[in-house]
Amino acid sequence: MNSLPETDCYVLYSGSLLHRLPRKIGDSYGVIAECYADFTVRHYGGVKFDGYGEGPSIKDNTHQRRGKSMHPVVSFTVETEFSGKKDDFLSRDENKADMIALIITALY
Repeated sequence: MNSLPETDCYVLYSGSLLHRLPRKIGDSYGVIAECYADFTVRHYGGVKFDGYGEGPSIKDNTHQRRGKSMHPVVSFTVETEFSGKKDDFLSRDENKADMIALIITALY
């Protein structure tokens, strides 16, 4: 982290961020989002998230290949306790998008 150049803002691929930190079973999604927000501010300061939105993506083939072992979409709030495995949760784009939205709320 010491070799990052000084800049006003970093652009992060949100999927990469979600794989960086461990999660503890029993923590609420709100607590997890706060941990990601703290990590992001501590290491990057100003940040903008980048990811794959609606429409065709360069990763469509990868998503289709991985789709055979997809897990359910999780409906959660800030109070909901995390249970399960992080990789299972992150196998669904909907789960990732909802988690990033929660992290953005925690940042601002």
